[in-house]
Amino acid sequence: ADWRALCRVGACAAATQLLALVGLKLSSNPTVFALYQPAQPALVAAASVLLRWEACDTARAAGVVVACGGCALAAFATLDGRAGARSGDLAGHALFAGAAVAGAAFQLCSKPAVAKYPPARRPASRRRPGKRFVVARARVARDVIRKLARAPGRRRRGVLRARGVLHG
Repeated sequence: ADWRALCRVGACAAATQLLALVGLKLSSNPTVFALYQPAQPALVAAASVLLRWEACDTARAAGVVVACGGCALAAFATLDGRAGARSGDLAGHALFAGAAVAGAAFQLCSKPAVAKYPPARRPASRRRPGKRFVVARARVARDVIRKLARAPGRRRRGVLRARGVLHG
């Protein structure tokens, strides 16, 4: 059963990318794709209410209607009346909407998997393996700067002051 859920999540992720890329190729105004992204959380909310995972209240329903309606109004207001560009633009818009729906489906399909298999936790020392090296390098640089500052000679202190390393 877990492999089926993994296949669903993978199919939704691939469909999101495929529909978005093909829609970008067909649309004469690729920036319109950005108008469809704000509708994705609204689609997730609508689908979770339809699946009865969450309760529906008036604020949620109004938010879904306003978000999706505003997205549709803004996106279709960019269509012009030219006959040649209209068919490609409509196909691009349909693919953008499909990508938003597939992205919402990805989020809904991955929710049970994340609940069953929480993300792996690593100890703090393993999260950033280069951190110790960076801290050690900073300490060495600080010590070198202090030695140069104490060293005799105006030239060295002048160079350090000019670089903003030595104050005073």
